[in-house]
Amino acid sequence: MKFVDLLWEKQKEHMKERKKYFCRFNEFNEMFDYFENGQTVAQIACGTTNEDLFNTMERVGRGGKVILIEQYPSFIYDKVAKAIGEENLPESKEFYQTEEGTAQLQKLLKSANVEAYVQHLPPYSEQIKDSSLDHVMAINAAFELMAIEYPHGKPADVKGLVNETYKKLKLGGSFMIQGLMIDDIDMFNVYVRSASDEHELRFEEDFNLPRSLDNFRMYSGYWKRWIKTAE
Repeated sequence: MKFVDLLWEKQKEHMKERKKYFCRFNEFNEMFDYFENGQTVAQIACGTTNEDLFNTMERVGRGGKVILIEQYPSFIYDKVAKAIGEENLPESKEFYQTEEGTAQLQKLLKSANVEAYVQHLPPYSEQIKDSSLDHVMAINAAFELMAIEYPHGKPADVKGLVNETYKKLKLGGSFMIQGLMIDDIDMFNVYVRSASDEHELRFEEDFNLPRSLDNFRMYSGYWKRWIKTAE
């Protein structure tokens, strides 16, 4: 199976067809314009939709890298199945949810410069080195990243996540978070400021986000972006 070619074929089909139907990703599409060809972008708490993957691939190109992180064990299978079509996978869903099957999917994705990790953040996977990411984006995830961990009931370590993200970002890299409610993104911002004070992080908030976000807040959500200005 020529996975890389198939994935890019599906990506091109999606990008061509996406404006023909309603998709809330169209309302915050300009947030992806911060990504550049050849960069490395991590999509955290990324869920199982493929819009974030395809939109990021469009910007970073075949020479760039996309890293997907989600805590739910089945997310890698769901992500791949939705991206290329379940019918294009030779084995059953049950197989791909085993350790061996998941490893096969991770290997396929890696051949296309896409890395996927089942991980509750923080910490990041040890394979992701410090100062290696150009951007970290979390779509519709401000509340989720602050919520009690499922199923263990542990409180979220939000300041730990901010600190770890800062370490993983390159100088000039950015951390971008979307919340559905303005209260969620404002509260996340409080954690960013608190973590920055405690750990002496040089995160500078970007107050010049795309004005198109204001057109339909119900669909675009509320965004914050912080830039790493010092090591």
